[in-house]
Amino acid sequence: MDKLLFSEGDLVYLRLAARSAVKTGEQFLVVRPVEDPTGISWFGGQERLEKRMGRLWEDIGRVRVVRLAGNEVKAQVEGSCAPMERGDELLAFAPRTIPPLPGAQSKDASTTLSRQPLSSRAMRRVVSAKGFRQVLGGAGYIAYVDLGSRQGAKPGDRLLLFRRLGAEGVEINRTSEMATHMEGFGQSRTRNVSGQSPREVLGEGVILRVSPTAATVFIISIRREIGLGDYAGLE
Repeated sequence: MDKLLFSEGDLVYLRLAARSAVKTGEQFLVVRPVEDPTGISWFGGQERLEKRMGRLWEDIGRVRVVRLAGNEVKAQVEGSCAPMERGDELLAFAPRTIPPLPGAQSKDASTTLSRQPLSSRAMRRVVSAKGFRQVLGGAGYIAYVDLGSRQGAKPGDRLLLFRRLGAEGVEINRTSEMATHMEGFGQSRTRNVSGQSPREVLGEGVILRVSPTAATVFIISIRREIGLGDYAGLE
């Protein structure tokens, strides 16, 4: 009976461009391009930042070649994060070094509001999250930030995650327009200058992987839920 989904221990057949270069025992990473099924922009400028970061790929698992016969390449699934499907793509497998994941130690994270300067190398946005969540409510979640090696980021770097008070362009229920025009709350008589206003510290993260234009960030501590459109800065 034909199978549509494959998991650890299953045998699969691979279609490779360079069949003659493959050896028994060789491993491949199975990946799949993914996109938000809702197609909704959750903050101003999200679509533009996503295009600049590049296409989002999900790691599905790992397979190992167990048999070569003519043009047939047979492999076994050795690990899977999600069910593999026909049509998933292959990359040469290379072990990844996982940086240390310490607990929260930032001096800035000990206070709710702070004006302490962050590194001038980079200050970016939380653009997306694993599973296309809009809100990250605890430690252990994965976020994607438009901060890459071009800005000097590298695996193991710590990020401070925060919200700019009075900033527009985040989720609609946090904009000043919602508070003042729709809910009737008062507003400041003076224009807010975002670079001078205090920021609300939300938590900390550690960079796991970087590309030239994006970083995969593991949330290590949280004070308050983090939403798409919130900010991240190198400590």
